[in-house]
Amino acid sequence: MFRREFSVIVAALVLSACSAPVPKFQSAVPDAGKSTYAMAAAPLANTSSTIQHLDNDKTIVYQQNYGGGGVGLGLLLGPIGVAANASMIESMTKSDVEKMREKILVKPRNVFESAARKKGVQLDNVTDAKITPYLYVSKTENDRLLVASAMVVEQAAWSGKYMYQLPVTYSIDELAGLDGNATVQLQNAVEGGFEALLQQMQAESAASEASEKPITFKSDFVTPRFGFDMYGSLVGTDNDVVWVRTVGAVYGLRKSNVSYAPR
Repeated sequence: MFRREFSVIVAALVLSACSAPVPKFQSAVPDAGKSTYAMAAAPLANTSSTIQHLDNDKTIVYQQNYGGGGVGLGLLLGPIGVAANASMIESMTKSDVEKMREKILVKPRNVFESAARKKGVQLDNVTDAKITPYLYVSKTENDRLLVASAMVVEQAAWSGKYMYQLPVTYSIDELAGLDGNATVQLQNAVEGGFEALLQQMQAESAASEASEKPITFKSDFVTPRFGFDMYGSLVGTDNDVVWVRTVGAVYGLRKSNVSYAPR
């Protein structure tokens, strides 16, 4: 599943070619009305030089591509350059993780259970549909951390990812040192994010997907460190969030962190 993070960057790079075809976006969930899921974890098992876990339960995922010249530059340097560049990025990732590991006292799976009850979703191990909830932390410019409630959904052969960017940002030291009140604030935001994701998924259909307007968009949450315009479709807007469907995911992005235009 984390390979999709890289595919998003590749999709962005494709836009530099004027004649490039529009990539295929994540389709609407096949059965939006499904109300019973098993809570899973397997899609979060893999890590890389840019993606690591911040907790022993592997439910808080950290992504960063700073250090060296970035993933994009590494691709241009050939095999040796790629290896050296990846090593520098990995070193930065590990340094960040050491500061934050086991410091975030929010349990995404427990929080998701509460959100699921509010949205009429039952959790039962005896089902072929699965949801993997997690907390996603992404480093952007000036070492600011953006945080999202996220979930991977599996129904038969279909799988998809949903992310809701939370209205909070932190430095590494801030996130590693949250006091009791700040932890409760984050937990409440995470629960609200999961509720928004479930509501969005439950509203999806092939018809609603077909009515979405094509756009190009730019977001430092989706592609931190890169200023690429990406292809997407506008799912809708509500309050401070813009919902975008693109390669490998549906995102709820803060309006302050996204710009978009008709395509």
